[in-house]
Amino acid sequence: MSKKSSKQEKLDALYSVLREAYLKANPFCKAKLPGCQINATDVHHMAGRGVFMLDQSNFLAVCRICHGQIEADPVMAKAMNFSKSREEAHGNKKQDSGPE
Repeated sequence: MSKKSSKQEKLDALYSVLREAYLKANPFCKAKLPGCQINATDVHHMAGRGVFMLDQSNFLAVCRICHGQIEADPVMAKAMNFSKSREEAHGNKKQDSGPE
């Protein structure tokens, strides 16, 4: 396995801080799928990580069980608005940025 770049290490450190704060502010699972454990332990990135890794508008607080189901069934996840395409997420960013 290759060593992480210093840029990636900084992103990971910042993500850890954001993740902890997000889960503290959102302590309960938002998915509530069958088998839900109630308490949120994971952050699901609704549009994936990549350029959205630090974008809290794409975070969803979930328990481990629900996160597994969301990742295992992307069609269900998209239908229930737990996941979105990157194009949708980019569109939301454009709308949120205000007039240009």
